[in-house]
Order: sequence, then C-alpha cells, then structure tokens
Amino acid sequence: MSATSRQMHLGVFVLGTGNHIAGWRYDGAATSHMQLPVMQEIARIAERGKFDLLFISDSMVMDPPTIRRSCAASSRRR
Repeated sequence: MSATSRQMHLGVFVLGTGNHIAGWRYDGAATSHMQLPVMQEIARIAERGKFDLLFISDSMVMDPPTIRRSCAASSRRR
C-alpha cells in the first residue's frame, strides 16, 4: 500500500454528555445522553466533522435498530 492511498478513519464514542464537571451550566447543554434528539444532534455534529462512525454505549436504554434508524435519518450518509 502506498503512503498516498492510506486514510485515517475517525469515530465518536458517546458515553454520557461530556467530561467537564460544570458542563451542564452552558446554555443549550444536554443534561442526559439518554434522549433521542441528543443522539441525533451528536450524529449530525459528527457527520459535519467528517467522522466515519458513531458508537453509542450500552447505557442508552433503547433497542439498537431504533437508535440506528433515528441517527441515520438525521444524517446524509446512511
């Protein structure tokens, strides 16, 4: 494989709503990642950032096919 054909693939691992202890204070900050609109927004942001995949932790209380369809519906790449 030549160096010019190599690509880096980026992914997002969603585990909660952030790492800053006072992050909830910011206007518009999500207070829980357990809501479908929050996951859809994260999927849209990841797509804008050219990320290749979105991994959602097992803590999301929803069946995987529903999450997959919902996130795919909010993005352009399916």
